[in-house]
Amino acid sequence: MGGRGPVSLKEFINEFGFPVVLVNSNVELIDANQEALRFVGKDLDQIKGQLGGEVLECIYAAEPGGCGNTVCCKACTIRNSVNSTHHTGKPLVDVDAYQDIMTKDGLRRVHLKISTVKSADSVLLKIVTA
Repeated sequence: MGGRGPVSLKEFINEFGFPVVLVNSNVELIDANQEALRFVGKDLDQIKGQLGGEVLECIYAAEPGGCGNTVCCKACTIRNSVNSTHHTGKPLVDVDAYQDIMTKDGLRRVHLKISTVKSADSVLLKIVTA
């Protein structure tokens, strides 16, 4: 990266001008760049270790069983994309995802474009609004 020598993963993801998070195979947040923190309007300490649906405030994450354990979660594009990349090692690019999230103005369906790439035992996840 620009001839600066080795950089940490945190420095690497902060170089991107779009939201990037690092998640494990269960879509638990490990780290996030500054753009991702702005995107969700939260500090890293608030969301580290949370599941993706909890971070995005998906309405299904608030149901009994929580994120990843409802009937709707089985069709979650974000969860399925992360799991696919984690298991196959194959990246995905600009996959359409729709999330029903709770905002300060109420329920809203958000159209996202997501991309994934495997990084060791984790997955880098790019999330941008479409």
